[in-house]
Amino acid sequence: MPKLPFGDKGGVRITFDYGGTNLVINPTFGKTSLRVADKVSDVQEEEWGDTPVDAIFVGTITELDVPLARSTILQIVNLFEGIVTGGADIALFHVKSGCAMYENSKPILLQPLCDNVPDFDSKKWILIYKAFPYRDFDLGFDRDSQRVHMAKFKIFPSQQSGHEGRTHQYGV
Repeated sequence: MPKLPFGDKGGVRITFDYGGTNLVINPTFGKTSLRVADKVSDVQEEEWGDTPVDAIFVGTITELDVPLARSTILQIVNLFEGIVTGGADIALFHVKSGCAMYENSKPILLQPLCDNVPDFDSKKWILIYKAFPYRDFDLGFDRDSQRVHMAKFKIFPSQQSGHEGRTHQYGV
């Protein structure tokens, strides 16, 4: 039976700023999710009431969620633009407001794992062209829950020559 090249199940190695600093942000705990949602706007005519007579694509929203587990201070600081002090033992973060994301977005590479080793067959990889991380986590402190930093990535269509309008590709 045909299947997608990256397989049906399993974990993934995530490399942020692929081709640049190559920041590996594993390990993860929970589902890493690449979500793509086409948005449509209904066209209506009064004679048909609420029934659409057509629809128009108005954009595509693409996002990546990565539940980071057992991260190092340096991984979190490098990903979320923090500051390290105290010999890499203390991380400081600031409020983010009014800053554009696209100009500082980076590529992300997703490589399926087999026996906790990244698959080096590039036909099985997923490349995201332009993504910027933002924080959306709730660190719980209790007897049974494992703490994770949820890293969310806003994915933008590339504006670079030859890749205009593309967000990601299967196979590299």
